[in-house]
Amino acid sequence: MLTFDDTLRLVDLELFDAAFAVAPSDEEDVRRRFMTLFASESARHRGGSADVCRATNIAGEEFALKELHIMSSEAGESAQQHEAGTPPRPHKELRHSVGSSGATPSGTPDYVTRGHVAAFYEEYRIHLAVAHLRGFPELYGFGLAAGSPVMVMEWVEGITLREALATYRATHDEPLPLATIARLGIAVLSILQRAGELSQHFVHRDLSPRNIMLRTSRTTAESQLESGEFDLCLIDFGSSSLTAGPLDATFTMSENVWRMGTPAYAPPEMLTSDVAFPEQWRQSPAIDVYALCSILYELYGGMPPFGRSFDSSRSPYRVKTESTPAPLTLRGPDGGALAGAIEAGLACSPDVRPSLRELHAALTNWLEMPAQPRPRGNGPTTTSPLWQEDGARRTLTRRRLITGVILGTSVLLSGALVAKRLFGTNGTVLDENRYSRAEGPY
Repeated sequence: MLTFDDTLRLVDLELFDAAFAVAPSDEEDVRRRFMTLFASESARHRGGSADVCRATNIAGEEFALKELHIMSSEAGESAQQHEAGTPPRPHKELRHSVGSSGATPSGTPDYVTRGHVAAFYEEYRIHLAVAHLRGFPELYGFGLAAGSPVMVMEWVEGITLREALATYRATHDEPLPLATIARLGIAVLSILQRAGELSQHFVHRDLSPRNIMLRTSRTTAESQLESGEFDLCLIDFGSSSLTAGPLDATFTMSENVWRMGTPAYAPPEMLTSDVAFPEQWRQSPAIDVYALCSILYELYGGMPPFGRSFDSSRSPYRVKTESTPAPLTLRGPDGGALAGAIEAGLACSPDVRPSLRELHAALTNWLEMPAQPRPRGNGPTTTSPLWQEDGARRTLTRRRLITGVILGTSVLLSGALVAKRLFGTNGTVLDENRYSRAEGPY
């Protein structure tokens, strides 16, 4: 709820096009509900080309208001500056209506027309297609405020996965349990598969810990991470794709506007406009498979596949096509098969990655497979699955270490066979030199 301490800004919408059917008799009620809002400046989240803030109407209903900001090409402001909270410098206000095609006023520079407003309207169009599905925010409409395009959508009560993980790491000595990692992946895949059943072809194309939210209106984020029962919501469709089929002209083709993914998580095909990929690669669900596996890799090993930052002398595209991620340090006797499933999704070529359905099945099968026997001398034997780790780190004596290496090698080989079973004949066979009894960093 907004408080008296908030800095409120009056937002009057000049035009509003509802995202739902409105009977003529209800038009006045809709105008009162959405066209006069009070935006909270203390609850503002800055993005590369648009900001999102919490807003209320005169009845006290809460919404998320997404406002496009136009930047000049001379400003030289990077996405990193926006993420750090640096306010954008506006190029000019758009003082005319935005048509159904995202057209902007005559006289507006061409790079503004194609690089900002058209992409903003395309984001609205894509969000409209998925807003009715579980796992996506509701969408209420598109309008103009002070001549600039805005979207009015659901204010999701919750925190991002990035924020939830930061809190978890600060309050727990042990890493996230392997079962929780698998269940988080399954939860995201379930949302993507529901969207995949639409008549149009939806791909998010920018999955990252910033764009996955844990709803907290019913269950706290901490409880979700501890139980593995998630209430997730995917947000930010600024890079998403929605096409009717493989031969349908994409937004990139029709508008010549290139939208990229987050470098730490996006696959190579989403990190450059200079390489002639097959067009279907930039519409493929394999993009989301790669990004999700990058997130799971970070949860498993503590860092994204190629680290948290890239050398400024090399493009992220070249880093990801000219090198491979470091193999995950295996966590426990059951961790090998899960690591193999994650790493399979990080293949450079989208044709080699598992499908959404195959990755979902692999993670589900891993959760359901019998626990591997724990080597003697490595803690008490339990009948519960070994992926339900207590997180304790144990120091082995020299004798136990020698015994563990011998027994661990046999466990690794069995884990490799399980990973092969998860994906069939294309499974990843693990290198026995990667097996470590110590849990990897988090």
